[in-house]
Amino acid sequence: MFILWFVIVITVVSYITGWRRLSECYHTDRPFDGKVLRFQSALMRWGSHYGGCLNAGANTEGLYLSLMFFFRPGHPPLFIPWSDIAVQEESTRMGKSVKLSFAKAPGIPLTITSELADKLKAEAGYGWPEKSVV
Repeated sequence: MFILWFVIVITVVSYITGWRRLSECYHTDRPFDGKVLRFQSALMRWGSHYGGCLNAGANTEGLYLSLMFFFRPGHPPLFIPWSDIAVQEESTRMGKSVKLSFAKAPGIPLTITSELADKLKAEAGYGWPEKSVV
């Protein structure tokens, strides 16, 4: 019973955060070709937080996102081409961060730390989008 309840809750979370909406546009079944940074964190819609369960990767083609296996129900892996991503640097009380917005899913932001953004940018090389105001 606990497992069923957990799967339902995690699936509902995918709708609240906007991950489900992103998956309608950017779901991938392909294995990711690049370095994946595990145990990362991000904020999404309405201040929802994926703390330490996010896997993020980048290559010259785009951004790869997935969750740890345990949290995967309702959260299929995503691959988002750089051409669909806008980048905005932000400063908050907690420090600097980078907000990513997605062309095919407006209103579903992904906010990551500047440190994670720097690592992804290094992996993306020339693919990383120019700074833009969203």
